[in-house]
Amino acid sequence: MQVVIFGATGPLGSFVVKEASSQGYSVKAFTRMREIVGPQLHIIQGDMFNFKDVERAIKGANAVLCCLGDGAKGTACSKGTQNSVLCLVSC
Repeated sequence: MQVVIFGATGPLGSFVVKEASSQGYSVKAFTRMREIVGPQLHIIQGDMFNFKDVERAIKGANAVLCCLGDGAKGTACSKGTQNSVLCLVSC
């Protein structure tokens, strides 16, 4: 099963990445920075505010987990989540 994790480098996201990987899931870690590595882990560098980046990330995924923080301006969760939901609906 392929799982996409948004916010994969944050405190919650990095924990979820490790847990999902240890459970044998194929993990796509969506992040702005390529700073994490691990078994069965595919890094997707992108921006949650960019609809095309989100669309590219979820293509072929069986599950999407959102571990986004609120961001510096408090909009990451709302706008990023909106992009991911719109992409999921269009799939």
